[in-house]
Amino acid sequence: QARSTMSGEPWNELALPAPSAQSSVLLPRDPQLLELCAALGGAANEARGALQSHRLRLDGGVLRSVLRVFRSRMRKHKPYRAVQQVDKCFTRLFDLKLELRLKELHGSCTSLPESMAGDAVYVPSRPFLEWMALLVMGASKLVLHTVAMCERAFLLVLHHLHLEEYITLNLLLTAVLSRLCVMCKPILLALVGLYSELRAVLRTVSSLHGVSMAKGFEFPDALAEWLGPDF
Repeated sequence: QARSTMSGEPWNELALPAPSAQSSVLLPRDPQLLELCAALGGAANEARGALQSHRLRLDGGVLRSVLRVFRSRMRKHKPYRAVQQVDKCFTRLFDLKLELRLKELHGSCTSLPESMAGDAVYVPSRPFLEWMALLVMGASKLVLHTVAMCERAFLLVLHHLHLEEYITLNLLLTAVLSRLCVMCKPILLALVGLYSELRAVLRTVSSLHGVSMAKGFEFPDALAEWLGPDF
């Protein structure tokens, strides 16, 4: 389990400030480190692809439209409030701008400028890697929570459907919520895989580049274990 001596949990910040240090550092050329960076770049691209799902954004838009149209009639209904929580989760997920950060990470891992002599190469710096790791931790917790909210909202809407009220609306919501839940799971798996690659590069870079932006914070070795039994 990760432990922090900071106030609050840094991975839980919505607007986690970027490190003031440079995002890359010049280190001696190491074939093993270059392989790790290449794997990290691939994992970043995979996670970015999962987040860019057109269907995910489309169904998220359907939820927002339903909430807006039925606000006056259903704002006191439990299913409506549960769907509201799902919408808030997705809004926060998109507010993280994780796709943009993953694009930056992919670029920093696949475009590695060399020194003039060719015996050293620029790789992602320790502060940048730690920042990305915290973002991925926070996003993973949020996606896991979103899945739980989708499942809860689905059950409440299903119960409402059995009461034979707002049948068309509830059929639409059950379909949308089930799809959102299914689409969240590949995102979560991609983030868990990405974190594993991040930790591998971070261990190597940390041994060569000692400046940290997360003093007092212990990064978990495996994200799946850190997420707990819900994962």
